[in-house]
Amino acid sequence: MSSFIARLTKHFPSIGLLTLAAAAPVSGSAATSLNQSWDFYRDDARVAATVDQVPANGWTRVNLPHTARLEAKVPVNSWQGTAFYRKTFDARVTPGEQAIVRFEGAMNVADVWVNGKHLGQHLGGYLPFAYDVTPYLKAGGANELVVRINNEDNAITGPKPLKDLDYIQYGGIYRDVTLTIKPAVHISDEMLSNTEAGGGIFVTYPQVDKAQATVRVKAEVCNTAAEPRTAELRHQLMSGATRAAKDAESVKLAAGECRHITRDLAVPHPQLWSPKAPNLYALQTTVVSNGRSDLVTTRIGIRRIEMGKGKLLINGEPTFLRGVNRHQEYPYVGYALSPQADYRDALLIKRAGFDYIRLSHYPHSPAFMAAADELGIMVLPGIPGWQYFNPDPAFSSQVVKTCADMVRRDRNHASVLAWECSLNETQMPDALIDRLHRTVHAEFPGDQGYSAGWVPQTYDVYLQARQHRLEDKRPLPDKPLIVSEYGDWEYYAMNAGFNQTAWGDLKAADRSSRQLLTDGEARLLQQAKNLAEAHDDNFTTGAIADGYWVMFDYGRGYAPDLESSGIMSIDRLPKFSHAFFQSQRSALETGKWGGGPMVFIASYWTPASSPLVRVFSNADEVELLLNGKSLGRVKSAPTKTYPKLRHPPLEFDAGQFAPGELKAVAYLGGKQVAEHVVRTPDAPARLGVAVDDLGVKSAAGDLVFVRARLLDASGNLVTASGQSVTFTAGGAYEIVGPASVTTEAGIASVLVRVTGKGAKGAKGAIVATAGQLRGAL
Repeated sequence: MSSFIARLTKHFPSIGLLTLAAAAPVSGSAATSLNQSWDFYRDDARVAATVDQVPANGWTRVNLPHTARLEAKVPVNSWQGTAFYRKTFDARVTPGEQAIVRFEGAMNVADVWVNGKHLGQHLGGYLPFAYDVTPYLKAGGANELVVRINNEDNAITGPKPLKDLDYIQYGGIYRDVTLTIKPAVHISDEMLSNTEAGGGIFVTYPQVDKAQATVRVKAEVCNTAAEPRTAELRHQLMSGATRAAKDAESVKLAAGECRHITRDLAVPHPQLWSPKAPNLYALQTTVVSNGRSDLVTTRIGIRRIEMGKGKLLINGEPTFLRGVNRHQEYPYVGYALSPQADYRDALLIKRAGFDYIRLSHYPHSPAFMAAADELGIMVLPGIPGWQYFNPDPAFSSQVVKTCADMVRRDRNHASVLAWECSLNETQMPDALIDRLHRTVHAEFPGDQGYSAGWVPQTYDVYLQARQHRLEDKRPLPDKPLIVSEYGDWEYYAMNAGFNQTAWGDLKAADRSSRQLLTDGEARLLQQAKNLAEAHDDNFTTGAIADGYWVMFDYGRGYAPDLESSGIMSIDRLPKFSHAFFQSQRSALETGKWGGGPMVFIASYWTPASSPLVRVFSNADEVELLLNGKSLGRVKSAPTKTYPKLRHPPLEFDAGQFAPGELKAVAYLGGKQVAEHVVRTPDAPARLGVAVDDLGVKSAAGDLVFVRARLLDASGNLVTASGQSVTFTAGGAYEIVGPASVTTEAGIASVLVRVTGKGAKGAKGAIVATAGQLRGAL
């Protein structure tokens, strides 16, 4: 079993993750993780052009995923440069077998050597690449793998130079590396094959309805033996322990031949995939020859998408996708996330009320894609690009290759809505637009592959940011529209257009959607107001989906601060606007991720709080009580301010502040279904310490936040910001980044790595102190 899948299936049982993921197939061949025990050297002194020039005492021992340098929570002058990775591994192959080393992501230019042989240079930091290392392995077993990475500004890969860039391309080998030994007759690796619409396993669905579906499987079978081979290719489609369909075919392969074989599987009464019901199957593909077999299992979801102007049908059901944009970074470690951390991000997004994510502005990890499949979140993968074009033909060729590679990696994911093979906010030549559109359809033939771009011509789907629409009075094209971004820029620098340095028209800080969790109630309420107004306005466009900018606060290259328009902080703590989006999901919709009726009081209820209390709920009615006295019972319905929102923000007038308890009670069909209580806190009396794992089981290498909450003697949260808290960790945890942090709205967060040493959650494993206050696990 591959390292990636083993990590997913071992660590997510509490959320019911299926055992297989499409992006990284499970192989019956011997697959080995190469993530452990690398030597690492960061060439800050710029003395090493080759590994031989690395100082002997310069190496340190690291494990993957790995970031080249830990950054500050608010990155300033983020690291760019060259680094080396070196590892010794054993690999023994018999005649005819094939050994493949595969990298899931290394930023941004990677040169790879095995036993001194330069295998090649890969451009681009977000997609996999693989090498056949069979001819270069030593018979004795001990082999040396060397990787040189560089994440400096690159004119061929783009995007803009870091000093002008609104995000950061963190350096390092930050995703998995694996070694797979394939038998002579095997299923190919789709990246190594480098075949248009081919290689590996490619699954499409020519016919889908509730009565029957056709699952079309295109498999590339290769024979690397020195003589012809006869093999049997078998497909078996499993729904849990139940076999839904099967097929088998005999095939003869010449020595060195690779052949694509397409077979159709009829599936009666299929369990269809949708955001509301993300049903998944395991497609087991086995090729057997001379007593050896190669098994590749691909997780798939059977579904059909139809799009037109103002129309999105998923399995025939009209659908609007409420969504958000996401950058994949964490504080300190940048892109080097554990698969559990990626899953938690997807879980937070689903729980926040979203069924769609624009993966801005690059392909996200295989673990995140697998989580989207499982949780029922449609995604829009995109190629790297932002306000940058290079007329060098090599640049356009790299962009087109990136588009093709992205489709090849992610084509089997049920969660993919369309492919954003478009350079975001970039004036692209028509010829490049045409090439990118054609590439999508060449790599994903048929009527289920949709191209998407930010310009109105050529692409199947038009991506238009709200701030662009407010400035552009031209009629919309006759095609599906997705509001790609909204709620941030139009409230920040509406008239500045794409000129990030001309900020003369900035709104006042308290009118912006860029509000840190520490900025206080008034500003957090303003952010929520902006988002409600903009989301309501999106319904006037006929859009099939919209994506708020952005889910989590993040670091950027061109400014020494955090981009703070997230509905959650960079530490994954919710702001008031988080509850607004939760209130937009139907109270009747539930899943293993959560859901159901909710109500939330957007107030800390302290003397500084406004007596006009805002409440978010997806119920029919809400009553607010202050110290047991009703302040009114309000029906949830569209208003003059929010004519398109079924559940607009509700407001209650408390007259004046009175310390005590605010209690919101939500009703559905006349019955109480949810409540939320906020109490005026007293002085801090202790720290409440907890590991915030969201129910996702941790294992060695996981990254997870630990929270220390300022609590009064009654256990109420004291929402003070700026209180210094110091953490110590032992047992199974080690702190990543600073051990002393400050509270944000009463909560201090530290990032820890699970080491696998000692007992997780053991008493005293994590201790937090703030002056005389103390708390521990």
